[in-house]
Amino acid sequence: MKRSAISVAMLAVFGIASVHAQTYTFTDLGHADGVSAAAAGINSAGQVVGLYMDSSHLNHAVTWINGQAIELGSASTNWGFGGFSNPWGMSGSAISINNAGQIVWSPVDINNASHATAWNNGVTTDLGTLGGAQSEALGINQAGQIVGRAQDVNGNWQAVAWNNGQPTELAAPVGTSSWQANAVNNAGQIVGTGIRQSDNTRQPVMWDQGVATNLDTSWTQSYQIQAYGLNNVGQVVGSVKAPNNVDYYRAVEWDHGVATLLGMPSGYYAAEAKGVNDAGQVVGFMLSHDANVSFRAATWINGQVVDLNSLLSASVLDEGWVLLGANAINDNGQIVGQAYNSKMGVINAFVLTPVPESSTLAMMFLGLGAVTMGARWRSVGKGHAQARG
Repeated sequence: MKRSAISVAMLAVFGIASVHAQTYTFTDLGHADGVSAAAAGINSAGQVVGLYMDSSHLNHAVTWINGQAIELGSASTNWGFGGFSNPWGMSGSAISINNAGQIVWSPVDINNASHATAWNNGVTTDLGTLGGAQSEALGINQAGQIVGRAQDVNGNWQAVAWNNGQPTELAAPVGTSSWQANAVNNAGQIVGTGIRQSDNTRQPVMWDQGVATNLDTSWTQSYQIQAYGLNNVGQVVGSVKAPNNVDYYRAVEWDHGVATLLGMPSGYYAAEAKGVNDAGQVVGFMLSHDANVSFRAATWINGQVVDLNSLLSASVLDEGWVLLGANAINDNGQIVGQAYNSKMGVINAFVLTPVPESSTLAMMFLGLGAVTMGARWRSVGKGHAQARG
């Protein structure tokens, strides 16, 4: 069996383990040297990135390695306290990490201008612009390709990809403006959103080999569509809001460009999907009509929603923890976000690690056995074929 085929089989097996996990271990990452924090990304090694706010309400980019917080750069002011208690604010100040530990984010200078920035082994690099004053880095893939947005010489925001540190404007569909790229996968596919000039509504798009294709929006007349997350299978997740005062944000997934609204339980009126892994597990948050419930971190498995709080152990719940929002999930099924502790009155970054059931572990080992036996049979068959030749 080719290595790529083995990798796919392994991914499928571990994807099953992640999807069928019934409980999670909860790790409180704290709030570094601040008063609140949120985790925004996690790589396959479990390295976490996020932001924390200090007592002066200034925000700092941070990475947690083995539970230890390391500050990456200077403070910024573009993320208020509401951004932590309200998970929707996560879209305003993104920070992303790849498996090599390369990190991108966008600090703000004393003139309140944002600068797309990369961090690699302790070295910080300003990624520059398209000739304008500002830029924002929003995503990075395993090859180190970075995407986001940057201002051109006229001050217009354009979607951009940085390859080897050099910015390149991404061609946008005709009749659109103010583009940004939000995520990039290992195949170089890029997803983002722009503004249609005809009606001032948002249009989600995917760039593949430099060609922009509009994602399906035929099922809605929404003026607010966001495409946040993208996996290596090409699945995209985000949110949609209808243009009236009755309908609220709903979580949405695009599979091969076709949109599907994700499920939402009764008692909740809004939801957003923030991230998706290669097994297709989606994470985000929901908002309840009950003021005592408010925000809840959520996961969607095969389109069905689960409140992540319902998968925590009783001891974690007894300690006063409530998961407010989930922002990213890696291919091991680990989930990161922000949680509120009602007993301590703090909002901290967290990591959830899935604990597979014994039956799931059995399925995993059976799957690995099938992979091994398949490889052996193919090897034997190939030998016989060569002998007959």
